[in-house]
Amino acid sequence: MFFLIWMALFGLSGCALFRPPLPEASLGEKDWVATVQKNGWQLSGRIGIQGGHESWHGGLQWRYRPGYDVLKISGPFGQGGAVVEVRQGWIRLRRHDGQVQESSRPEELLRQILGVAVPLDKLHFWVLGIPAPGPAQYQYGPGQRLRLLTQSGWQIEYRRYQSVDSGVLPERLVLNGPDGVRVKLIIDRWEIGFEPKST
Repeated sequence: MFFLIWMALFGLSGCALFRPPLPEASLGEKDWVATVQKNGWQLSGRIGIQGGHESWHGGLQWRYRPGYDVLKISGPFGQGGAVVEVRQGWIRLRRHDGQVQESSRPEELLRQILGVAVPLDKLHFWVLGIPAPGPAQYQYGPGQRLRLLTQSGWQIEYRRYQSVDSGVLPERLVLNGPDGVRVKLIIDRWEIGFEPKST
């Protein structure tokens, strides 16, 4: 029995360790990523944030379409989580206990929610493995995909990619920001397309 369990565990770990290699990046893939950015996406995964006096980790579901975000964060906020809805110039936080906060200063309330300041408008691009508009420095790794991106005072490390539909998107990334801010993101699942609905 012990031998069978050991073999099963070895087989499962082997599946994770020996996944088929990803294809080389192509112009077609870059066009596909640009289309994903334009039409919207959804991701499910885990997030960890460190910075200042903050240190927490939890689950993350993020739905995005240009001009509109919905983030469901589980773990912090008394372990009950919260739903954050962001539109241009407006943000609403709904905690698990029903308490609601609204603000016309999205970046400020988002900083209070997460405990650190993060540039949401640039994260829309960074999580897809592409630079946001504006000056940037980058290094490419295997498959000619971004391995390291430096932009707007942040350094983003792309540690693993995954196949998604007809393209490739990041799976694991680490974002190092000003004042020692560190954000770790593991994306378990991508979905392409998002039709916004009020939360």
